Amino acid sequence: MTPDRYLELIAQDGRRLAAAAAAGDLGAAIPTCPGWDVRACVTHTGQVYRHKVACTRLQRRPVEADGVEQEPPPGAELVAWFEASLDALLAEL
Repeated sequence: MTPDRYLELIAQDGRRLAAAAAAGDLGAAIPTCPGWDVRACVTHTGQVYRHKVACTRLQRRPVEADGVEQEPPPGAELVAWFEASLDALLAEL
């Protein structure tokens, strides 16, 4: 797979997750992930994106003192935070 195709697929999957979350109930259960709801899935995926950006920038695993944002800030809209996380990952890669 080419790097461009890989980025295209990351973007496509991320946008599909954002669209599904925006159109549905964030509290809806995810049947294939027992104990998870849409909110947990979107938050987790955004956290992974931000963690990978931090790893790339720092050239190591980030620690708490590095200040990597792991949760949407208070009052932030979850899907917008997730989309910003995706955009940051795509830009970094």
